[in-house]
Amino acid sequence: MPRAETDVSTVGTAGSNATRTKTDAKGAETICPSNDPKHAVLLRFKNRTALSLGNAQTRLAYARVVPGLALRYGFLFHAVTATTLLHDRALTGAQVPQHDELHHLGQAAALLNHRLSTKIVAAERDAIWATSAYLCASTIFNISTTVRQHTWPLKSSNQSSLEWLTMQAGLRIVWQMTEMDRQDSAFSQIEPTTPPSSNCVHPTEPIPGINGILPILVTLCGLDKNSTGENNPYHTAASRLTTLLAVPGTPDNVLTFMVFAGGMKKEFRALLHKKDPRALLLLALWYSKLFHSMWWVVPRARLECQAICQYLGEMRVQERGFQQVLGVVRKASETLELTCVAELVDLLPRLPVEKKVANGPTSMKVEMFWDGY
Repeated sequence: MPRAETDVSTVGTAGSNATRTKTDAKGAETICPSNDPKHAVLLRFKNRTALSLGNAQTRLAYARVVPGLALRYGFLFHAVTATTLLHDRALTGAQVPQHDELHHLGQAAALLNHRLSTKIVAAERDAIWATSAYLCASTIFNISTTVRQHTWPLKSSNQSSLEWLTMQAGLRIVWQMTEMDRQDSAFSQIEPTTPPSSNCVHPTEPIPGINGILPILVTLCGLDKNSTGENNPYHTAASRLTTLLAVPGTPDNVLTFMVFAGGMKKEFRALLHKKDPRALLLLALWYSKLFHSMWWVVPRARLECQAICQYLGEMRVQERGFQQVLGVVRKASETLELTCVAELVDLLPRLPVEKKVANGPTSMKVEMFWDGY
């Protein structure tokens, strides 16, 4: 017989203002009605925001598990509240963050950092992972401007320019620390198939060489049969992009696309910090597949893709295939249409006679538009 629902938690002030939860037959906690303001936020999160943060496989598990965890762990409650308020802002089109939103983001980050700096308690592992994931989504959504000219890479780089990528790299560490592929995870109990987000946090490493990589990207990145992620900083990105370009850029596939960011090599991130043209172009190509994705990805994808195209358009890059690929991405950024793989496949036969390209970033020939004046 199904297990009867049992009241397991009371959080908040005494009496009728307490937020209460109960456990259903599958072990998920549900929120009981109350007058506590936390109740309204958690219900918005459970019924709306949580369903917009993953894919069909993970979103229901998170919606069922996280609200109960948030009532037990303050760092997760702050992260859930901040993410819900961010979603509110995205739906209304408001640009300026509200005080409550910033407060909860700051509290979530501070409390999470404290937890990660000490020995992790086993019971907290699911909550720590969920907090980290929501802070990552919040960082991707939060861009300081809606003006292209004030957007990276057109603006001068600073520590926060690629903070979202640093957070993505940190997720891999948190995944290992919290052992999210363990059988006793609350998420696995609800959705006992693939551990939530495992593929985007720990994607399979591409095989060496150029088999399966789009020919135009092989040419653009100077790849050959001996190329690997260790000897060519573009190899992993080009390989994963080739796979992703064939995937529909829909909200349901958002975690699939996070493979590119979650599995990015530190050498490639370093090239982005240096505004390396080829690395920027590959990032823009990835962005072009996210124009119609989830609310927390779309603003950055559209704005930074347009900024990258403008930045690269102000350079005269001489490498074979560069301007052709840039043209495809620029067209996508202007029309907000999904990049068509066929356009990239058809590019190679139309390119000029091949020039020798070295295996790595040092051979990129770049002239700024003001050179020679």
